[in-house]
Amino acid sequence: MTEPLDYGSVCSGIEAGTAAWESLGMQAAWFAEIEPFSSAVLADHYPYAHLHQWAHDWPAKA
Repeated sequence: MTEPLDYGSVCSGIEAGTAAWESLGMQAAWFAEIEPFSSAVLADHYPYAHLHQWAHDWPAKA
């Protein structure tokens, strides 16, 4: 059996794509989301994936 393809997701939302991609042998390694509700959904549905919130640290103007 081949190992799953790991990927990361920026501005993940509730990450509906991951639900479909898992059946294709892909697995989320990390998510980046700042919204509390979406972050809670991700933490509950994908506890194995690291949940980043680094976008909070970005300056208002880059």
